Amino acid sequence: MVGTSRNFIFNSELIGAFSFANNKYCFICKGAEQKYKRIFEETLEIEVKEITISESSLVGIFIAANSRAALLPWSATEEEIDVLKSYFDEVAVLRTKFNALGNLISANSKGAVLHADFTEDEVNFIKDVLKVKSIAILPAENRKLASFLVVNDKGFLASPLFDESALKLFREIFDTEGDIGTINRGSSAIKLGLVINEKGAVVGGLTTGAEIAKIEQVFGLAKK
Repeated sequence: MVGTSRNFIFNSELIGAFSFANNKYCFICKGAEQKYKRIFEETLEIEVKEITISESSLVGIFIAANSRAALLPWSATEEEIDVLKSYFDEVAVLRTKFNALGNLISANSKGAVLHADFTEDEVNFIKDVLKVKSIAILPAENRKLASFLVVNDKGFLASPLFDESALKLFREIFDTEGDIGTINRGSSAIKLGLVINEKGAVVGGLTTGAEIAKIEQVFGLAKK
């Protein structure tokens, strides 16, 4: 039965910095304790794979992906790229000045929302690799990050820093419903504290009951 579980990695509630999941696999940094890995496996009901990206444990910071494809930064090694090619239809390196792609790109199978500083060529490359129909740029004047947003094909959860016009845009781009919320007792960095697929959600260990209830409502998860 699907639901939500609290978790830590390296005694940190920022579990999304060290992991990423879709409906097929969960990728987690090397060295995490077995008991924490087991929470991901049991809650998300998928196999957990230990990887590095850019020779770093910050897996969730450096990968931007949906169910079909993954984008990696210029700093990813050839070995890391080859490993991920076993799990995605396409894996590509985004040649840009940025490397924290997970903080700058949020995507599901329908659309993607990007940080304002990508060039036109980079935007087109992202759209082509992820095979999404729609793409939008976050408002430049507010310098908001995609780490303030988590999305899959069931819904999205956005930081209260986004206004109603942004939520309307997300509904159009992602072709799904969503709402505002927080993680880890009021944090706006939702992606750093929430790892989710359509079977369950793993949240940072400081996340409150009210925050979990909103997550389960938005993503259609039944409470365990």
